Amino acid sequence: MNEVIRVGLAELKVSKNSTVLTCAGLGSCVAVIMHDPVAKVGGIAHVMLPGRAPEVRAETAGKYAFTAVELLLAKMESAGASRDRIKCKIVGGSRMFRIETDLAGKIPGGYPRSVSIGERNVQAVKTSIQEAGLEIVAEDTGGSHGRSIRFYVNSGKVEITSIMVGSTEI
Repeated sequence: MNEVIRVGLAELKVSKNSTVLTCAGLGSCVAVIMHDPVAKVGGIAHVMLPGRAPEVRAETAGKYAFTAVELLLAKMESAGASRDRIKCKIVGGSRMFRIETDLAGKIPGGYPRSVSIGERNVQAVKTSIQEAGLEIVAEDTGGSHGRSIRFYVNSGKVEITSIMVGSTEI
């Protein structure tokens, strides 16, 4: 039986082999999923906000997009993954409410007022992954529905479930 490890809000975790990493209740947050299929190392960061952390603390390592991608990549490499083989998938970034709180004054990046926090998160994650020299091979982002995921580290398969949309796999 596979060990199941939950990745909570603003957390990041890396594991090897037959582990299943899960994230529940992704709304505007984005799960950054990294996988090295040869070393069978995988990790998830549960990103809440675009930008970079003002200070890095273990309990909020996954909170900000740029910081989360950098730290997740470092943990992946420490666990035996090779940057040349790591592929990324991203899930989440929904617009969950018709009227979202305007955080433009609190979050660096100069996003227009009409861009939701979910869209900002997706763009920040994509930019940070690109800047790290990694490739996004699949994504399930946007919309107006929440998602939960199960990431099977051995195979790299990601199962996505949503009450509104049903189940899919990337």
